[in-house]
Amino acid sequence: MAILDHTTGVLFSGDLIFHKRTLTTPHADIHKWLSTIDSLYKLTFSVLIPGHGPVSQDKQALAEMTDYLMWLDATLREAANHGSSMTDVMQLTLPERFQSNTLLKQEFTKSVVHLFSRYENNVFKRVN
Repeated sequence: MAILDHTTGVLFSGDLIFHKRTLTTPHADIHKWLSTIDSLYKLTFSVLIPGHGPVSQDKQALAEMTDYLMWLDATLREAANHGSSMTDVMQLTLPERFQSNTLLKQEFTKSVVHLFSRYENNVFKRVN
């Protein structure tokens, strides 16, 4: 849930937006999350108060979240398609553009644990 105060132009994004802090994914649906961020892009606001991280005066936090989620989705999908193990994925070198986000390696590792089996299930279909 997000709240926009039309009077002040302040958008309270709650845990939809993590700014300068790597997002957490224990119950994440990346595609729904991206769709929700897209709906926030369409709002007119002057200040964004994220669920985690510093206040933002523009939509840069939305762009950064979108970039990370798209990268995470593509990375996990590609790794599953190539038959990589969860341990292999956890050892990947993380892109430089995300290095300024706090807890990057820790949260990426947790995201692999939370999400990778879904990507594997899309590749390795049950036969019985």
